[in-house]
Amino acid sequence: MLADQPEQRITSSVVTQELAQQAELQNKLIGLCMGETYPKVDSIKNLIEKGVDVNCDDENGMTPLLYLVEKTLNIDDKSSLLELLEFLIEKGIDVNSKNNSGDNALHLLCGNYKNDNLIDIIRRLIEKRIDVNCKDKEGLNALYYVCDHYKNKNLIDIIRLLIEKRIDVNCKDKDGRNALHLLCRYYQNDNLIDIIRLFIKNGIDVNCKTNSAENALYSLCWNFQNDNLIDIIRLLIDNGIDVNCKDKDGRNALHLLCRYYQNDNLIDIIRLFIKNGIDVDYNAISLLCTNYQKENCLQIAVLLNQHVSRCIIM
Repeated sequence: MLADQPEQRITSSVVTQELAQQAELQNKLIGLCMGETYPKVDSIKNLIEKGVDVNCDDENGMTPLLYLVEKTLNIDDKSSLLELLEFLIEKGIDVNSKNNSGDNALHLLCGNYKNDNLIDIIRRLIEKRIDVNCKDKEGLNALYYVCDHYKNKNLIDIIRLLIEKRIDVNCKDKDGRNALHLLCRYYQNDNLIDIIRLFIKNGIDVNCKTNSAENALYSLCWNFQNDNLIDIIRLLIDNGIDVNCKDKDGRNALHLLCRYYQNDNLIDIIRLFIKNGIDVDYNAISLLCTNYQKENCLQIAVLLNQHVSRCIIM
């Protein structure tokens, strides 16, 4: 409704000017949050006091919150992000905002944040009712991203928290990989076995295979270098994993083990595999003799030779 007096009416030029000022403030807020370091709370507070919308977004659908949790910083000051999050929550931030790729704050946080207080930030987002099971446009959830990127030993606590909130443990990417594949591919801490037990208890598909026909055992023998590898393999076998899973080039877990594993207990792992019916061929012996540097190499080669079933040309 127009004001009674002409001098009280807002002209289109005034509206245009106010919109331009608002856009400038929003750009400043977005710029602060997408910078290389975490901004100061006072800097954001100053812009909010000038009337900027804390839930503004850019052409990519990225809000101030999404830019903050997307950072890959590895800094000593663990309080920075949590402090900023608390302030934005106080100012009415929408924790369930998503960018154009369908990522919410939990996706970006789990895919980028490296400090061990990640669990505290996740708890705070959960308290504000973030959608834990939200999937992005690739069908991926936060559990997938945290298993793909996070390397600290308290990963198990984060996974347990997400499972308690009923996250889908069997979420898979376009290549057919689930969280178990990612863990066995990238995680190097001794408590990997405890995380796998937790997943098995909560119904993960142990025998899930990628589009290249690889299962978690394949990924594990390619990458894991700790002595308790044998215990993890035994756990997977006890839960029905296919020991003879082969990639498109015909390689199985034994080939990868002989190629990459350098610990003294290799012979015990191979005995476990043989006991459980793995296919042994001369390629495994060749890989062992070319790459294994321990004194018992000959003993292992003899063991393998005794159980050769066929030779596959690779």
